[in-house]
Amino acid sequence: MRKAIFIAALLMMHLHVLAQDDKVVVIDNKVVEVGGKVLVVPPDWTPADIDTVAWYDVSDISTVTTNGSNVSQLDDKSGNDFHLTQASGGAQPFYVEDGIGGLPAMQSFQGDYVQGSATNFYTNNLIAIGVQKYSGGNFSQMWHSWKTDKTDWLVVRRNGTSDRLRGYFQLNGVRRLLDDDSGATALDTPFIYCASWESGIMRQYINGSLQADSESLSGTHEQEQIRIGWESIQNNSTVGELIFVDVSDTDTRQKLEGYLAWKWGQEDNLPSDHPYKYERPTK
Repeated sequence: MRKAIFIAALLMMHLHVLAQDDKVVVIDNKVVEVGGKVLVVPPDWTPADIDTVAWYDVSDISTVTTNGSNVSQLDDKSGNDFHLTQASGGAQPFYVEDGIGGLPAMQSFQGDYVQGSATNFYTNNLIAIGVQKYSGGNFSQMWHSWKTDKTDWLVVRRNGTSDRLRGYFQLNGVRRLLDDDSGATALDTPFIYCASWESGIMRQYINGSLQADSESLSGTHEQEQIRIGWESIQNNSTVGELIFVDVSDTDTRQKLEGYLAWKWGQEDNLPSDHPYKYERPTK
């Protein structure tokens, strides 16, 4: 259906070149010729088009090392080699073929996680964005990044038994809690979560809509460890993709939201005024 809408939109833009018997040529689900006129269709935009600090994509099987049905390593696609690993078979998350939107994802129960170092990840601006869901566990913790001494950290988890997501953001030992009361993060409902930190303000977006922000905090946010899953707290969470970038401008955030939404089948959840509600971001 999405492909048909995309093709129809292109045709509408070029009706002036069509006659009744004009031929439409479609290659790779894109209109490339209409009535003898070649149309240049821009390629899709992806996080590979920007500098990412860390990028984890469970749907890219070339980056996933499995141990039977478990995940023992998830490689970083950013080029920084911040790979996440778990040597213990009993603590390895599960590789789920149809995890989110028909794509493979990684499911973690209590005690399951992969973790790795992210050295020299220091920033005054930050976007941390991912697609995930939780299916139980009163405090399901999806992912977590922090400074080794725990003075700076970001935690994303379910807040108790309610259908509420809570982002924990801490800078220089000062903590801020960002709650989502939209109902968009109900059990077994995939969603796109984005934490954006710019000019000392932490903002929390769910499916492209701003849900909460913090009062101003000053300082440089330092991240030295990244973890997906959790080692002790109640957990039943599934993560498909997680991306960290050291910028926080609106254009980059919305492109990342659009990229994740269209890839993971969540575009219908974007707000009507989102620039990528009806089309993928392109280069």
